[in-house]
Amino acid sequence: MDVRTMTHAVPDRPDLWSSEHWRLNYFENRAAEHAETAGEDYAELISVSDGEPGCVATITYRVVTAV
Repeated sequence: MDVRTMTHAVPDRPDLWSSEHWRLNYFENRAAEHAETAGEDYAELISVSDGEPGCVATITYRVVTAV
């Protein structure tokens, strides 16, 4: 597996921050969309930094690599 990093402007939507589950789900979906756009298969979320509403988050995730 390879690691990828992306940035994402985090919207100021209170419903996204109602629980840690929704917050992580939001960032997993952004990473999966980013991987798909690049023609890669998303594997898992590794980390999110500066993921607060109104900030630009750095999202690190893994993609499946062909052997």
